[in-house]
Amino acid sequence: MKKTGVGFSMTLAAFALAALAMAQDAPKQPSSASATTAPAPPPVVPEARATTQPTQVSYVLPRRGAPRKRKIGGSRTSETESITIAALAPDHEGLTTKAQPSLFWYISKPTDKPVEIAFTRGEEIDPVLEFRLDRVKEGGVQRIDLSAHKIELQPGASYEWVVAIVVDNDRRSKDIVTSAFIRRVSSPRSLSTELVRAGEDWHRAAAAYASTAGDPKTEQGIWYDAMEVLCNLAEQHPPDAAAQAERSGLLRQVGLNEAADALAPRRGS
Repeated sequence: MKKTGVGFSMTLAAFALAALAMAQDAPKQPSSASATTAPAPPPVVPEARATTQPTQVSYVLPRRGAPRKRKIGGSRTSETESITIAALAPDHEGLTTKAQPSLFWYISKPTDKPVEIAFTRGEEIDPVLEFRLDRVKEGGVQRIDLSAHKIELQPGASYEWVVAIVVDNDRRSKDIVTSAFIRRVSSPRSLSTELVRAGEDWHRAAAAYASTAGDPKTEQGIWYDAMEVLCNLAEQHPPDAAAQAERSGLLRQVGLNEAADALAPRRGS
């Protein structure tokens, strides 16, 4: 009997130890309070979006002094009304790498007067392109697409382009005129590299055009190609407000302040 009691006691002790071990290893059950509380929601992670950061577009002016060639036209037609037109170009000969670039000019408001546009190469008298618009329906930026007129700029040749509002057909001295110059150059290797890096970042492409030396003699940027990129972005639907701001900044760098102010993005756009 004594041995049996001892054996039974040892068996109970073994079961007690085993139960205690199982209780310690078992997962803790939540209390009644915690069981009724909803688990905390997982943290919200913002969706990743591919964004293009605007790039400061800085135009490199000619290293050597270049004669001023741009002309801005303006006329007061009454005590309260006036109209201004301006070629969106530098006040010196601007550069392009394209055979058929688009050129841009600004008009401060619509006009019912006809507008004549002409391109002349070098010292030639007869224009290589001449056409007339019956009127301009909206103020703002106007485009001249040379590809639409099947005109190609010859490499190295200088061209003058003129826009004139014909106020009086019988008195052409009253024309409101703006003009500028353009020359086609070869695309520098450094520009090609930068454009590859830019990819579809057109803001960066515009900055590359404006800052790359298109002519080793003058070391000036490639104005017309930079302006075309920014105008394409600024005039799209919906317009690119960053490109509008960059375009206005570029215009201010060459003294086209009135056009820059008029074309700047409006608040809330």
